[in-house]
Amino acid sequence: MTNTTAGQPFDRLARLVQTNQGTQCLDASYDNYLKLLLNTTVEGGVERIWTFQTCNEFGFYQTCDPGSRCPFTTRPWLDTLQFSLDLCEIAFGITPAQVAANVDATNKYYGGNHPDSTRILFVNGDIDPWHVQSVLRDLSPLEPAIIVPGASHHAWTHPAAPTDSPAIKQVRVEIAQYVQLWLSQ
Repeated sequence: MTNTTAGQPFDRLARLVQTNQGTQCLDASYDNYLKLLLNTTVEGGVERIWTFQTCNEFGFYQTCDPGSRCPFTTRPWLDTLQFSLDLCEIAFGITPAQVAANVDATNKYYGGNHPDSTRILFVNGDIDPWHVQSVLRDLSPLEPAIIVPGASHHAWTHPAAPTDSPAIKQVRVEIAQYVQLWLSQ
């Protein structure tokens, strides 16, 4: 994503999606997306489950504000907070006020960005759109944060590949070291 010799940012994003999705085309139809979210069979799949979890617990929405450089700022893909909240109501009957109350309850229960826990490893890629909603600094020696340069969303959890960056390879080693240490205690 950060290799500027691979074209413009949007072209690099398209190449990343093609590599990760294993496809040349990505269906971006609102109607088909809505059908997927409304499908309560197993074919509804992960997208429905994840969207429900965002509406019912997290509120982790990737938004593109009008006037920003984000490519999804015009209709039909005006990807705003309201767009995501509308999907919660259409797909699950969860109102915007309920989403806000659910997120508050989740943050209270788990501690938000300051959980009262130990042995939590906060690993984030610096080009992951969600990294800003995570813990980005060590909270304690037993709650370390690792920022992975040039990495996208949980790239280190995928099977190792020859194209993995040195940073991805290194963070896998660090994660294993933490887990081994914590399991030995």
